[in-house]
Amino acid sequence: MRQLFLTGILLGSMGLAQGQTLVSQTFTNGLSIPEDNPGGLVAVGTFTDASPQFLIAGLTVQLNISGGYNGNLTAYLETPDNVMVELMSQPGVAINGFGASGPGMNITFTDAASQNIQNETSSLFLTGNYHAITDLATLGSLLSPGGRANGDWVLFLTDQTVGGGISTLNSWTLNINTVAPIPEPGSLALVLLGSVAGLRWWRGKKH
Repeated sequence: MRQLFLTGILLGSMGLAQGQTLVSQTFTNGLSIPEDNPGGLVAVGTFTDASPQFLIAGLTVQLNISGGYNGNLTAYLETPDNVMVELMSQPGVAINGFGASGPGMNITFTDAASQNIQNETSSLFLTGNYHAITDLATLGSLLSPGGRANGDWVLFLTDQTVGGGISTLNSWTLNINTVAPIPEPGSLALVLLGSVAGLRWWRGKKH
């Protein structure tokens, strides 16, 4: 019984019993992305659905944009800890000079997608999964959990080319795999010392 008691404390302290939890939140904007404007559109979404202090362990991003000209758009995402990743930069322009000429998109950026958004030249409204121009793993999500899930996320969208019409950001969704933080080695040592002291007290009370 003593061994099981101490083993349970050790595993719980290391966070090994903690699995990942998927939380999602959608931010509805309905805001226009101005043409020929390097300042573009700055959309702030305050994420609150994760447990306090939980960290990012994985991420996908959904964009719902209508109208305009997809090949003119550039998008960046910034975490609450000010880590930025580029989602797209004038999709398809490097392939054919004109880019994806479709009027809008309802897509999901995921590292699991086989097609990079930069290689898209379709003249249609875009749907489905795409790999962002940069791995979302650069947010610290896949190599080692890191960065807060809760807080202000910022989506930057620009259209620096005249012509093609006005694009509208209807909504964007963050799907975040979160994980409980693992205590620092010093904190773990204090927990174990306290646990051992508690076990000794328990033994003394029993005997």
